[in-house]
Amino acid sequence: MRGWRVAAFFVAAGLVTVVAPRRAGAETRVDDTAPDRELKLAKESFEAAQQAFVREEFEKAADKFLSASGHKPFPAFIFNAALAFETAKRLDQAKEYFERYLSTDPGAGRPDDEGADLAEGRATDDPFPTLPRH
Repeated sequence: MRGWRVAAFFVAAGLVTVVAPRRAGAETRVDDTAPDRELKLAKESFEAAQQAFVREEFEKAADKFLSASGHKPFPAFIFNAALAFETAKRLDQAKEYFERYLSTDPGAGRPDDEGADLAEGRATDDPFPTLPRH
């Protein structure tokens, strides 16, 4: 059960390929002179969220995903925050962010958008949404 959440978490963000492995305890520092400082801050928050999620610190992960979204409003950050809130059993917040994801992602609702299918099930309190089969 937890495996699909981790997979959805990494797939939904779409940033896995740009995240390089790090040494344990290494911190990301943002270059304040970078042309797109907000993107770098979003990436830093996203990486911290990933690490927190893997350590099963789901509330911290949700907060970091929301921080990333504050820097760059990518719908995937909202989706991942909703998953983290759901996993932390903060279901009211999870529902709120699944609904926000559905309203902010211009591609949500496409026939091939499994994230939207999953979010719609969560936003309507359906504990077992029907996922498309491929």
